[in-house]
Amino acid sequence: MNKPSKIKINVSKILKEHLFKGQKGTYLDCAIWPNKNGTGEYGDTHYITQEISKEARDRGERGAIIGSLTWIDEPKAAPVPRQPQPQRPTPPDVPDARGDDVPF
Repeated sequence: MNKPSKIKINVSKILKEHLFKGQKGTYLDCAIWPNKNGTGEYGDTHYITQEISKEARDRGERGAIIGSLTWIDEPKAAPVPRQPQPQRPTPPDVPDARGDDVPF
């Protein structure tokens, strides 16, 4: 059964000057980063930052941390056992043209 990952966003931290208009609405670009110190106090595994323009990044600005994500891992399916490959028969030893098996 699929389980959703949970996202919490503090909308009061969104920098409105970095929202942009599209054909079907106003959009917010975000980036999701894994927590550097593992799972947080509330089970969050990642943090969410607001993406900002290249010009703003060039000025040294950083996108605000606006939320957190709790990533829900799906249980992994059991690996399918591999079928053993058939063994190739080894060619028989063939004596050299002189008729003896001595390699020198």
